[in-house]
Amino acid sequence: MTPIRHLPEAPTGRRPLAPGAGIDAHRHDTHQIVYACRGVLSVTTSAGTWVAPANRAIWIPAGTVHEHRAHGDTDLRLVGLADNPLGLDHPTVLVVGPLLRELIIAYTTDTHPSPPHHRDGLGPPPPHRGDGHARNAGAPEDGPLDPADTRRPPATPGRAESPGSTDHDHAFHDALRDDRSPSTVPGTGAGRGGDGGTGERSGGRGGAGGSSERSGEDGGGRGGVGDTGDGGERERLWAVLVDQLKRAPEQPLHLPTARDPRLAAVCAILHRDPADSRTLAQLAAQAGTSDRTLARLCRRELGMSFPQWRTQLRLHHALLLLADGVAVTTVAHRCGWASASAFIDVFRRAFGYTPGKAFTL
Repeated sequence: MTPIRHLPEAPTGRRPLAPGAGIDAHRHDTHQIVYACRGVLSVTTSAGTWVAPANRAIWIPAGTVHEHRAHGDTDLRLVGLADNPLGLDHPTVLVVGPLLRELIIAYTTDTHPSPPHHRDGLGPPPPHRGDGHARNAGAPEDGPLDPADTRRPPATPGRAESPGSTDHDHAFHDALRDDRSPSTVPGTGAGRGGDGGTGERSGGRGGAGGSSERSGEDGGGRGGVGDTGDGGERERLWAVLVDQLKRAPEQPLHLPTARDPRLAAVCAILHRDPADSRTLAQLAAQAGTSDRTLARLCRRELGMSFPQWRTQLRLHHALLLLADGVAVTTVAHRCGWASASAFIDVFRRAFGYTPGKAFTL
């Protein structure tokens, strides 16, 4: 069994990953945001798998044992956080709007030295530079990074309130609920997009008061980060980045892992073939149990109904196939949708854009 590596601090920086490459199981004592500005990234823990395309990021709380996997040519960005400004104690997918995307990219590609570490803990320490790109599967997260800096982020004052539900949550659940069978999807109107609402959340995760003022005051300075070694400017960039993270809506894009062997057997069947169109009763018979028992186990262990979990699984597989360059129509049929239009409808309501635009953001 491969030992689980322990890192005192979650690194910050850039790590390009080839298709199929990854970072093996590890944990760190600080929190981290992982974001693929190109490609698709999956993060797996004992509780399940989270998948994020280029307009989603994944929050990984301190102490969580996890591993990363790249699907398609992936430009991975890592942001370590000493504090927990989001108030989240479990991995979570967050919506990344255009501003947050650019902030993450700017912060993880700044290659200029930082000033000495501040006594109050708010200033980043001098950079620790990598010496290359990690391209092999199982590459350690603390191994060679891109020449961009890897540094400890400033501490973030205060803790946030627990987030509430958002329109993005409802849109995603609508997409799951409407996809009631593996072969049919009821027609709906245009989906609610998840990409443009990053700064519109009412009653967001703590710190909302004053966020717009700080963003407006410092918004013009982000472009100059690559032009100066001013540590104060980098700290202002960090402050706006954290403000935007607090505003980022959550999306329940999580594929939970079943523990009961009967449910796990059925989940394994569908993992192998997402297009399997058998009903829950038919799958239960193969697993030696009843459909009522499986339905109850789904609610208890997966936190959703069986049709919702199956749609979640199909969306996960669809993202991975799209990252590998598979045509939309082929993806639709491989994942169990009756037509490309049915697949496009569910995908748009879940992610806020069509499959054809998934890798042109």
